[in-house]
Amino acid sequence: MTKYREITDSSLQSRVCTRYSTDIAALEALGFRRLAFKLEARGPFSALLYLPLLPLMRRAKEVLVFPFPLRLAVANVLLVHSEPSSIASCMGLGVKFYTNFSDHSLDLVDSSEPRGPSGPRRAESKIADSENSTLQDRGRGLAVA
Repeated sequence: MTKYREITDSSLQSRVCTRYSTDIAALEALGFRRLAFKLEARGPFSALLYLPLLPLMRRAKEVLVFPFPLRLAVANVLLVHSEPSSIASCMGLGVKFYTNFSDHSLDLVDSSEPRGPSGPRRAESKIADSENSTLQDRGRGLAVA
């Protein structure tokens, strides 16, 4: 079970800011502002379960924390933009964007996807059907400029 919580520890916030300083600066130049620092903690003893992946996570320079009892937790920063309504989550392999448009479509773009000449690919594009409150895949694989 994954638990999400806000990071209030200033030393951990500082580690996150140092790690993602380039991404944060680029996003702030685009009009994003900091929303919160989040800690995504997996279940008890998950550090042992994910042990084979830890070297890859360290290589991606993820900010890792190991709360009791041996949980694997990743610290990230969330940034927000007002128009269009967007949230950016900085992660070890790139930035994930969540954008909500006026036509009720929700666009998820993951910059960690393989890059083409025009930038990162759109990882998922889903539209919310307001009548039955379900998500349907639109299946677009367009490049984001």
